[in-house]
Amino acid sequence: MAEIQATARSGPRLGRRLMLVGAGSTVALAAGMVVLALVTVRHVDAAIRTQAITDATHTAEFISRHLVRVLSAQARPDLAAAGGKWLEPLLQETVDGDFRIGYAMVLSPGSEVLAHSDPRRDHQPLPRSVVQAITAPVGTRPWQAEIDNPFHPGRVLDCSAPIMLGATVLGSVHVGIRLERLEQQRVQTERLVPAILGITGVTALLILGAALLVSWVAVENARRATQRLLRQQHRAEVGNLASGLVHEVRNPLNAMRMQLAVIRNRVGGGGGDRDRQIVTTTLEQLEGEVLRLQGLASAFLAYGRPASDVVETFEVRPVLQEITAFLEPEFEQAGMRVMLDADGNTEGLAVHMDRGKFRQVLLNLAANAREAMEQGGHLTIGLSRVGGHILVRIADTGVGIPADKLEHVFDLFYTTKAAGSGLGLAIVKQIVEDAGGKIVVASDVGAGTRFDILLPLAPGRRLWK
Repeated sequence: MAEIQATARSGPRLGRRLMLVGAGSTVALAAGMVVLALVTVRHVDAAIRTQAITDATHTAEFISRHLVRVLSAQARPDLAAAGGKWLEPLLQETVDGDFRIGYAMVLSPGSEVLAHSDPRRDHQPLPRSVVQAITAPVGTRPWQAEIDNPFHPGRVLDCSAPIMLGATVLGSVHVGIRLERLEQQRVQTERLVPAILGITGVTALLILGAALLVSWVAVENARRATQRLLRQQHRAEVGNLASGLVHEVRNPLNAMRMQLAVIRNRVGGGGGDRDRQIVTTTLEQLEGEVLRLQGLASAFLAYGRPASDVVETFEVRPVLQEITAFLEPEFEQAGMRVMLDADGNTEGLAVHMDRGKFRQVLLNLAANAREAMEQGGHLTIGLSRVGGHILVRIADTGVGIPADKLEHVFDLFYTTKAAGSGLGLAIVKQIVEDAGGKIVVASDVGAGTRFDILLPLAPGRRLWK
């Protein structure tokens, strides 16, 4: 019973877990967007400033390396003459190519302006406070300093790189970043943050959708793989069925051959009334064996190639009432009782499956119960609801099944009856599982056996008269 209840609760639990996962993903995405917005706004200014310093420093180092190559080729290095005609255009291009840069210049070791992006500033003296601020300490390279712009109103961030030939410092290259331009860039960037966050959110949703799609594909592939395995298992079971059927058929056929030999001898030798009686008895035995083979073949076909389902939604309780009424005369004649145990809460409970196969399951289990109660007893057919499932219980007060045999009752060709085929309960299990249900058995030797059938309720329906 506990196993059945756990199975009944597994569906709703899985649904709740999926809802929690979906809600958790949505909350996590929303929280991530908020955090991303706060982090983006908070660090935009620092990111813009850091990137500007990096770009300006790389530009200063680039110009410095060019000057060093030119100076290396001179017999007597002269920084004032090293730039020639190409240095000032390069400094002008540096300023024109980046709106953040206010100036680019080359200073001598004495802080004299040797070349400037604005040629009018060449050889212009710099204020002492500016010289002190932009002069890098000994051994420091590169260097940045925030100063008042010595050439235009406003503040700049001066980024410099030394010009060194060996261990000798011949001068320095300076690139000034206008801080008001960085502020303009920051304002423009912050205006783009909502759009960036929107794009990020859409991207996150697309990634989530892609992840769900990948998960669905994985589940679908697993389902197909499972179907392939089931088909392979079915073919293996059919092979086992065929082997078992051959074994079961061979013995009665051998008996039939021996009986036919007896008939042939008796008929061929003439004989009297006694011989005719033997022939009649032998023919009856042959007929019994043939009927047994027919029943076995029918059971084999029912399991190996079941009939197509005629699926419908029907109320369970009326079917159980019909089955109980049908069984009562037969059971009463054998000294047994049949009773239906279903309370008012079971009215309208419906399942979606083949009605005829549902009846077949009940009749098969009832037949087994009757054979187990040769000394009398009673059979109870119960109906109740367990979560989103119905529970049909077939319980008898027969001899019971030993524990070592109980686990094999649903195995193919396993039977404890002298004339049993070992297919009946295997077919019952197949029908129940094909309908999305489950069947379990419990038994106490000397007290009886109970079969519990758990079937899902018809989706979204409870039928009422």
